[in-house]
Amino acid sequence: MIYFFAGFRFVAKQSPSDLYGETARMTLQTPRMKGNPMFRWHYINSKYMYIGIQLMSTALALSKGLTPSQIICANPSLPYGGLSIASKTKILERFNTRKQFLHQQLIPRDMHLVDRKALARSFLETNTYPIIAKPDRGVVGIGVRKIDSENDLNDILNIMPSDYMLQQYCDYPLEYGIFFCKFPDEPRGTVVSLTQKIAPFVFGDGRHNVQQLVQINPDFKYNKDALLSHARNLDYIPKKGAWYQVIIQGSHTYGSIFKDRNDQINKQLESWLNELCAVDDEFYFGRFDMKVKDQEALKSGSGVKIIELNGCWSEPIHIYDDRHSLLFAFKELFLSYARAYHIAKLNKRRLQLKASFKELLAAYRDYLQEKEQIMRVVG
Repeated sequence: MIYFFAGFRFVAKQSPSDLYGETARMTLQTPRMKGNPMFRWHYINSKYMYIGIQLMSTALALSKGLTPSQIICANPSLPYGGLSIASKTKILERFNTRKQFLHQQLIPRDMHLVDRKALARSFLETNTYPIIAKPDRGVVGIGVRKIDSENDLNDILNIMPSDYMLQQYCDYPLEYGIFFCKFPDEPRGTVVSLTQKIAPFVFGDGRHNVQQLVQINPDFKYNKDALLSHARNLDYIPKKGAWYQVIIQGSHTYGSIFKDRNDQINKQLESWLNELCAVDDEFYFGRFDMKVKDQEALKSGSGVKIIELNGCWSEPIHIYDDRHSLLFAFKELFLSYARAYHIAKLNKRRLQLKASFKELLAAYRDYLQEKEQIMRVVG
C-alpha cells in the first residue's frame, strides 16, 4: 500500500504512524498538493513575492496615516517591535519568568574567545548536550547548528561571525507556529493562525546515503539545493526502513512542511497564551515558534517549550500549506498586516511613540551584512 508521510511516497508494510507516531499520523491527513503551480508558489524565489508584500504593506501604512517603519509601534516593549533585525535574546528576556521558554545564553561576537568559551561552559552547567547554537538576529534558520559535543561547540565559537545564542535543546516530537494578536483596547487576545511544522525526512533503504535519498525524491524538486546546502551528515546511509531527519530548522525554505491547523484553535489554547503574554502588557502581535509534547499539551500549555518569538513583521505561516494558493496567501498577509498597522496606530496615539526610519534603515543594513557573513562562514 502506498502511504504519504511528510510528502514522501514510499512502500511499507508498517503504517507511518507506527514509525514516527503522532507527527506521521497528522501528516497523513493532508497530503501535499501536486500539479497546479499556484499551490507551489512558496518554492519560487521569495524576493519577487516580497516586492508585492512591501507595496501592500506601504499602502496599508499610508491608509492608517503611518509610515511603513512605524509598524514597530505594534510591540512597544520589544526592540524594533520584534523585527528580524532585533536581538532574539533581548526579545526572549521579556518572558524569562515563564516556564514554557527554553533556556538561552547570548555569546557576544566582540567577546574574546576565552571568555566566549567560559560563558558557554557556564551555560552547560545547567544544560546538557545537545544544545542549539543560532545567530542572535535572523530568520528562516540561517546559521543554526545542533551542538552535540565540545568539539562542535568549539567549532561554532571559533568561527561565529555575529552574536550567537546558545539555547536548550528540546526533543518534543511536534512543532508549531502560533500567531497571537491582541488589540490595545481589548482585554484579551486571540490566536489568528496555528500551523504545524514537519521537518523533512528521508526513508532509508540501506543502500543510498542522505544526499542521494534527497536527490532522487521528487518531492524535493523545488527546494533540493537549499535543503542539501543546510543538511549535515550527507554521507550517512540510513538503515533500511528507518526515517532520518535531514535538517533541524523548522523552515519551509529548507524543506519543512507546514500544515494549516486553524481548525484546532480553541478557547483552551487561547486561555494559556493570554496568560503567557500577560507578563508583558505591551506585547500585542507576533508568532511563537514552539516544540510540543503532544496534542493535549498544545491545548493546556503544560508540555510546551517556546523556541522563539517573532514580532511585528512575522507571517501567519499557515499560508505555506500546500493546499493554499498564492491568492489565499496574499489575502491572509493583507489581513495580518492590517491588524499590525491598526495596533501600531492605536499605540502611537496612546504612547506618543516615535520610530526613526533612519535608525531602522541603518540597523537593517547592518543586519544584511551580518546575514551574508553568517551564510558564507556558517552556512
